[in-house]
Amino acid sequence: MFEDDGETGYFYALDMRQNAQPIVDCLHVYNVDSTRNHHEARKLEICWDESGYLALLLINGYPHAVFDFAHLIGYNTNKQPMPELMSMWTHEEINNSLAEKWLGVPTL
Repeated sequence: MFEDDGETGYFYALDMRQNAQPIVDCLHVYNVDSTRNHHEARKLEICWDESGYLALLLINGYPHAVFDFAHLIGYNTNKQPMPELMSMWTHEEINNSLAEKWLGVPTL
């Protein structure tokens, strides 16, 4: 699930089997004020790989946040926020090599 509250953007990993609290992890995507040309329209997509274990948040075709449900790793540009203390999730930084691997095409 993606949320933009007008100030920040976050990508959430959900486990719908957990009725009381389905959010199992979240990733900071951006601060609106820090985004260049933040008033311009952007194309936002949430895509899944063929395995069904990798969810990618693409903005204008580039992965800005990714959840790897098989390995419980969240990827974004700043590894924030830190996973909860009792969480099994870890966070790693997205880089162009990972983006190319996920997308199957070279990135700039």
